[in-house]
Amino acid sequence: MKTEETTYKTKRNFIWLLAGLTFIGLLTLMMQPLAFAAEGKLVYDTVHSPALEGNLLGDSPDRPVTIYLPPSYDTQPDQRYPVVYLLHGAGASNSDWTGGYLGNIKVMMDRLVDATSLQEMILVMPSAQTRYITAWYTNSPVAGNWEDFITHDLVQYIDDTYRTLAQAGSRGIGGHSVGGAEALRLATKFPKVFSSVYGLSSSPMDFNHATDFSQNGAWIQLVSAVSLGDTNRFGGIGAFAKWYFAGAASFSPNPDNPPFFVDLPFELVDGRLERIEPIWGKWLEHDPVAMVDSYETNLLELSAIHFDCGTSDSVLSDSRAFDAALTSLGIPHVYEEYPGTHTSGIPQRIETKVLPFFSDTLAFEMLLATAVQPRGKLSTTWGEVKRNK
Repeated sequence: MKTEETTYKTKRNFIWLLAGLTFIGLLTLMMQPLAFAAEGKLVYDTVHSPALEGNLLGDSPDRPVTIYLPPSYDTQPDQRYPVVYLLHGAGASNSDWTGGYLGNIKVMMDRLVDATSLQEMILVMPSAQTRYITAWYTNSPVAGNWEDFITHDLVQYIDDTYRTLAQAGSRGIGGHSVGGAEALRLATKFPKVFSSVYGLSSSPMDFNHATDFSQNGAWIQLVSAVSLGDTNRFGGIGAFAKWYFAGAASFSPNPDNPPFFVDLPFELVDGRLERIEPIWGKWLEHDPVAMVDSYETNLLELSAIHFDCGTSDSVLSDSRAFDAALTSLGIPHVYEEYPGTHTSGIPQRIETKVLPFFSDTLAFEMLLATAVQPRGKLSTTWGEVKRNK
């Protein structure tokens, strides 16, 4: 009897063990979708820009754009979302937002949304790489009309293609370095397109703060190359010289001055650089600090302005000058300084500062029955609800 009883207990325990393992397995399968419930996705798109057609640099008007769509985008087909446009710095590209020096924006967004500390948003990251390293996001007959690309062609395409809240109150713009400075400039000029702006280590923003370029090696290299008129020498100049070249193609273009089609704001006189004031004046027209007085009304129309800079960043004086200019006019804004250089801790600040800033300041519902689009167009968009179906 003991043997039979032992056998029975062994079989019973085995059956219970098997049932338990089966239950755990089923429970694990049931819970797996929950583990990935807060995961968004990246879309790699290409946007054709009429504004960039025919530029004299030969850069393609078909621009790569990385787009982050939030977790509920595919499961809630009637929901629309705010959009944040993110601009990279010089020498970078849209890929730097998804694994480069700017971190991994998808991982950040998924983590924040999953922790319910962030509302769901669409993020749009265009590539501004050009023959001269980077675009300065302004209009130029030489480099192309990058300002129109960002504020009209790109915004219109995103509103037509994706389920956005097509209104300024639901659009933000931000960026790092040149991208940060240009985000602040574009927001200043176009409060009917963007309502919130965040600039990370933005530069340049105060062109006059370092006007003694007499021994600036990059400018000397650039002026020397241009004076020889040898396009083959362009590939041999340094990154900073190309960065200045990109500025000249954007701020002081000259289609009648081949082969580079730019006017430089400096010339070499007895081995030293001297500033050419009329050309330098064209640069100042694009200086965010110099623009503040002229665009006071626009700046007051923005719902939120935030920018920051590291205390060991070489462009710290630019940020302080912009802060002082806004403060002098009583324009609401937040300016932060933190221990760091131009690139240190940027991914962490994007996750802990930039993304929460837009989650807190953008509108997550329609503010008007009909949205006002760039260039004054009235539309409900998302392809005008896919052309009224």
